[in-house]
Amino acid sequence: MNKMTASNTWYSGKLCKAENQQKRGADYRYEYDPKDPGFKAFQEAAVVCSVANFDRSLPADRVNAVRNDEALKPEEKEERIR
Repeated sequence: MNKMTASNTWYSGKLCKAENQQKRGADYRYEYDPKDPGFKAFQEAAVVCSVANFDRSLPADRVNAVRNDEALKPEEKEERIR
């Protein structure tokens, strides 16, 4: 499988380091603002023009958390995992 990673972004006349939020987490100080209208347009164009296949599955730690949740019925657990 071939993976591509952007290291920089350019939108609204700004050059920003393209750090991955899934890797860096919520507490990292990002150079870009995902709420900026220019960023949203840039992101939409990237997604629409991409031929990438997106993995929509839950990360393993979230799957385990759902499976271990005693408040959920078995069918609810499977629905959340899907």
